[in-house]
Amino acid sequence: MDTDLEHQNKAIIQGLEIIIRYLDDEDKYNKQQIMRIAKSHNHYNLDIHPHSYYYWIEALILTIKKFDSQWFDDLEYYWRECVSVPINFITSQFFVQDSLSK
Repeated sequence: MDTDLEHQNKAIIQGLEIIIRYLDDEDKYNKQQIMRIAKSHNHYNLDIHPHSYYYWIEALILTIKKFDSQWFDDLEYYWRECVSVPINFITSQFFVQDSLSK
């Protein structure tokens, strides 16, 4: 296994922060970062298939449920709503080719 787990852990935390902040319409930086993630994860680069994000969201929800001592069932709905907008944008870019992809 050649995965740098320390780097991957930091990338996941940073990505989650960007996803959550994406909904702030005033925050242009996080919109740019979501575009960067969409481009780097599309078919022409890392090739992360859109179906994989379903499992990512499920794992996120299960992890939060397990470790958040203040969890209550309605939070699941809010988490799903919060992450669905940026994730839907990322998956919509799966087959978009640009200068990064050529």
